[in-house]
Amino acid sequence: MTYEEWFLRFRIDGVKLDIDSETGFPYGWGIEKFKTQLNFKTGKLDSNAVVPDGIYDFYTCAKEIFKTNTTCFNGEAVLLGGNNATGDFSLFYANSKFDAYQRTYIVTSDNLPLVYVFFVLKNYLPYFKNISSGAATKFLTMRILDQINILIPKSEVIVMFQKQIKPMFDSVINLKNQNQRLKEARDILLPRLMTGIIDTENMDIKL
Repeated sequence: MTYEEWFLRFRIDGVKLDIDSETGFPYGWGIEKFKTQLNFKTGKLDSNAVVPDGIYDFYTCAKEIFKTNTTCFNGEAVLLGGNNATGDFSLFYANSKFDAYQRTYIVTSDNLPLVYVFFVLKNYLPYFKNISSGAATKFLTMRILDQINILIPKSEVIVMFQKQIKPMFDSVINLKNQNQRLKEARDILLPRLMTGIIDTENMDIKL
């Protein structure tokens, strides 16, 4: 895994980076707090905003993506669930129009690529489970998130990482969009076939 190799083991293309004995990180790398590098907003919708055949993705604290007919966000973001009964928080990457539940964090950054932010948060998920507050339901509060550390590599390393990883994220989103269009076409055509609106008598259908 590129993220683990580069940012946990400090090996890039098989070469171990020189470590600064004072910081414990590669030379030129630093540590900042989430609150200085990441922007956190929350959605505004209730869970009853789910529309099964809706137009836009609707991110909640669940591990699946729902649909709705409203959108308040457009573009690249990382979605982090803010509560979960067992502390098993959801995490998604989005790059489209979408909406979000009121306890879901929409994470962006003015300084860091969001593909990097996604993997940082993914690596922290077990830690989030341990430090989240609450008894019946576990919560990730801004008081918790603001004080968490984020590794800041050299800018050229971040650029290299994004060039390798971003195309994979884009491919996943493209496939998802294609599947959605196929589903929409199916939902339009199937009722017409069932009711005979579309005449299949002269179609060359091979099974």
